Amino acid sequence: MVLSKSGGNGPDRGMKGKGMNFPGWTGFVQGGRYAVRMKKKSRNVNGAKASPAQGLKAVMAARRKSQAEISELREMLVEKSARQVELETTGNLGEVAVVNEIGGLQVLVKLLPRRIAFKEKEEAKAEETLVAATNEFIREHWAARSRLSGADAGDG
Repeated sequence: MVLSKSGGNGPDRGMKGKGMNFPGWTGFVQGGRYAVRMKKKSRNVNGAKASPAQGLKAVMAARRKSQAEISELREMLVEKSARQVELETTGNLGEVAVVNEIGGLQVLVKLLPRRIAFKEKEEAKAEETLVAATNEFIREHWAARSRLSGADAGDG
């Protein structure tokens, strides 16, 4: 059953200030309870093209994030390796907690290099994407400028 926002049967009748009166509310009832569906806002209003710099900035941000993840994984590997060596050499092996921690550290120290290698492959792909985005930005940005400067030279 579909209810209208303005009709007498609408759920906002008598519900002022109770959360049912907001823009984009479609007001359909599902299972006896009100379900809210918001209208999607389109990103490119009137078909406007996004700035070439926005794409380049997004790719650069993704690459920085990838580099940060790799750095964090390397730091974790160093820390966990050091802790493992410390526990294996000086820890009380009669305590269950110490043995359990050593086991967990062994797993991490074994898996982290694989994870780092995987992230480095992703980093290489991100670098290729960055180069492609940079080239596209240069083509679009400089091509427009060179056309303008060529038109200015022809006017003189």
